[in-house]
Amino acid sequence: DFAVPPYFSKFIRPICTVHKVGACSKLQMSSNKLSGSPLQGHPRFEDAEKLAINVDLLPVLGSVLTQLAARNDSLPFAPNSFHAAKPPAIQFDAYLARIKKYAGCSDACFVVALIYIDRLIQSHPEFIVNTLCIHRLFFVCLVSAAKFYDDHYYDNLYYSKVGGITLQELDRLEVDLLFMIDFMLTVPSTVFSTYRSELMRSAQPADDMMVVTAAAGGR
Repeated sequence: DFAVPPYFSKFIRPICTVHKVGACSKLQMSSNKLSGSPLQGHPRFEDAEKLAINVDLLPVLGSVLTQLAARNDSLPFAPNSFHAAKPPAIQFDAYLARIKKYAGCSDACFVVALIYIDRLIQSHPEFIVNTLCIHRLFFVCLVSAAKFYDDHYYDNLYYSKVGGITLQELDRLEVDLLFMIDFMLTVPSTVFSTYRSELMRSAQPADDMMVVTAAAGGR
């Protein structure tokens, strides 16, 4: 059995449980399968159909990472290349919607980007993910995921305009990320499935969550 990653046990579960009655409970379900995703037809993933995403994860993903960054804002930290001098004017959930609209990457890349952030946190616990870096960090992780897994992707000049950073900055941050996660871009299907399932579970309405919890014996 694949254990739930530490990142989710510490942040996603408690945060999303609190926000069940909010925006997370209003997600609309759909039957759309991933198209051109890093799952379908990719040799690194098995049983792609079992890994399809059939719920809009963007609101819960935005809520989780916004809460994570807000929690860490009070912590002392040593700024690195991902930290800006001040928080961006655009809220993170609006930023996610922007890059979802214009980046042209598959839905699965948003989950893979979260996995990359988790890997960075676990390998560099001194890295404080706060509101000064969450925008750029997630965007660079998403670009890296798209380049590694999607069949079609844009060049960094286009991505820099989507992300609102300069081309030179995106180039540098991309290299920094690769070294910080030790070039570990491959995501096993079991890992992807676990992260995806945890996000989808968190996106369920509160009533559904209570049923799931009761069925699991209150765990």
